[in-house]
Amino acid sequence: MRKRLLLIGISAMSICLLAGCGIFKKEEQRAPVMTREEALKEETKKTETEVEINEAAEEDTQPPSSQTSDVTDFFNLEGASDYQKYMQIFYKECEELFKNDNGTKQSDIESDTLQWVNASYAILTEWNGDNRKLVGGRERNAENAVFMRVQLLEGWNIYDRVSAQETIFRLEQGGHRKQFKELAEGLGEEILNLSEEEFTDLLYDEGLEYEAVTKLVMAQRVYQKYGDKGLLAWDYCRVNQLYGWGYVAGYFSLEETMEGSLAASKVLQESFSSWDDMAYNYLYGLYYWRGEDPEYQYTESYKRTKIYENMKKLDSSPYALDFNMELERNWQAPLPSDISTTIS
Repeated sequence: MRKRLLLIGISAMSICLLAGCGIFKKEEQRAPVMTREEALKEETKKTETEVEINEAAEEDTQPPSSQTSDVTDFFNLEGASDYQKYMQIFYKECEELFKNDNGTKQSDIESDTLQWVNASYAILTEWNGDNRKLVGGRERNAENAVFMRVQLLEGWNIYDRVSAQETIFRLEQGGHRKQFKELAEGLGEEILNLSEEEFTDLLYDEGLEYEAVTKLVMAQRVYQKYGDKGLLAWDYCRVNQLYGWGYVAGYFSLEETMEGSLAASKVLQESFSSWDDMAYNYLYGLYYWRGEDPEYQYTESYKRTKIYENMKKLDSSPYALDFNMELERNWQAPLPSDISTTIS
């Protein structure tokens, strides 16, 4: 009886939040409920047949700084579709824009502060096979601008400068940590402070599906490890990522990217004590967002965690920098009137 009363804390608000994340499917699409034992067997099966883990970070190498996307070959295909033709126009527009891109280059303001910012989203940069020493992971040129605009559109629904600014603002003002806070409040402290085993069994006893259970268990882990801090690094590391990607895409100048990233990075320094403290909060955000247990090797969460752990061991590790170093501005701070001069 006590457990059933506790479960009332999983309120309608909590269920709605999970549904908004795609955890609960429409009734006609819902798969049969898996027991805990069945879920573990399924995970074991997937682990045995998993593809090789991305080991790129184990080697002390970097992609060449001249890295570009493969869009040139893409455009030269015969019998191009309307989409490909549109992309070709997009490329020509970016090429024309970058002919007049005489703004500040990374080499003009190279510093430990800049590399600290890059390190804040190096896990994703390495996951994507990009260059963790470059702002946004790629050189800023027409081909990479097209590539990055596609990534921003498909992954973030960012299609111009304004939508990039709006997305960054939402991350700064709440992001996933706001959603997580509402979920935690809906569950309640008494439930979230149960042991993980008791909490998991309770959820399965109520007939929740494996994916929903995993999502809630990851939420419990975040709560027990980080408390009110929630998913702050998950949101703010992605702020820096979006500024970097926006720079490569031509939506922001380098000064604007660094100014926004400097502010976000200072929030990260004030909130965490070390690279490990920050990086694992970011990774816990990934676990929560994907609804994955990082213990299972077939998951992206496991693979990205391994990337971080491998990068720490490198002689040229981005985390060799002092996490608590003083972050300094060595670029001219952009003025509001400069916004209209940015390539967009």
